[in-house]
Amino acid sequence: MSKTLLCISVLGCFALLAAGCNGPDVVGPAVEISKEDLIARLNNNSAAVKQVVSWNKIQLKDSEHPEEINAEATLAFQKPSTICLVVSKLQQYILIVKSDGKTFGAYDYENQKGWQGRVEYLNNAQSESLFNFRPDLLSEAMAVAEIDAATTAMSTTENGEYLLKITDKDGMKRDLYVSGDKHVPVRQVAYGKDGELLMQVTYDEIRDVTLADGTEVFVPSGVTITGREEGSYLKISNADPEMFTVNNEKAFKGAMGESGSKVKFPEGAELNELQLDGTWRPVQNG
Repeated sequence: MSKTLLCISVLGCFALLAAGCNGPDVVGPAVEISKEDLIARLNNNSAAVKQVVSWNKIQLKDSEHPEEINAEATLAFQKPSTICLVVSKLQQYILIVKSDGKTFGAYDYENQKGWQGRVEYLNNAQSESLFNFRPDLLSEAMAVAEIDAATTAMSTTENGEYLLKITDKDGMKRDLYVSGDKHVPVRQVAYGKDGELLMQVTYDEIRDVTLADGTEVFVPSGVTITGREEGSYLKISNADPEMFTVNNEKAFKGAMGESGSKVKFPEGAELNELQLDGTWRPVQNG
C-alpha cells in the first residue's frame, strides 16, 4: 500500500480534545492549574464525547505526492476506536478506510487495490502499508486517550504551555501540550515502541459544543498530522459547521454506511492482507 495510505490510517478521535476556541490558540496569560485538575478536565471531556461526524477539506503531501493534493472527506469516529474515512474529489471516490479498532480495511479506488488485517499488526507493517491512513493513528489523532495521573509528569514550557509526558498502559509514550490559558490540547506527539517519533498531531481548530444533556465539551474540528517522513503532512479541517455533529447516532450510522465498520471490496479488486511479521499476503477477494 502506498505511504500515503499509511499516514492517515488513523487514526483516536475528534471527540476527546480540548476546550474552547475556534481557530488556532492564541497564547494568553497562563491560568494555574494542578496536574490532577488538568488531567481530570481532559479525561472528563474525553468521556463525554462518544461520536463525531464531520465533512472536511483535506490536504495531503508526501514523497509519492510531492505536489499537495486537495480533496474532500467524510470522517466518522466512535469511541473507543471505530473510524471511517471516505476521501473523494470531484464527486469521485479516491479512498475509503474503516476500522472497528480490532480489524481494518482500506480500498484505493484509483488503483483498484485493497488492504485488510488486524490493527495490532500495523506497528510491524512494512512501507507498503498506509502510514497516512492507518486507522489506529487516525483514532489517536482524533482523540486524547484517557490519561493516568500516576504515570504522567507535568511541566511548563517556555511559552507557557503545560506539557504532560504520558506513559500508557501498553508502555507507549506520548507528549501532550496543553494551552496555559484555556487548558485545551495544542498538539500531541506519539512515539513508537522503538522510542522514535510515530506522529505529531496539531489541533488547529477547537470548538465549544453543548451536548443534548447540556454538558459543555471541547472538540477539535481541524487537525494536522505529520509523521516520520520529512515534509509529509495530512491536514483535516471541517468544511461546513452544519456538517459537524457530536454524539449523533443517526449521523454516525449514516456516515458508516450499510457495511458498518467493514469495507466492501469491489469484485476483481486486488486484495492484500497484513501478516503478523508486517508483510502483505495476496488473498482472494470474497
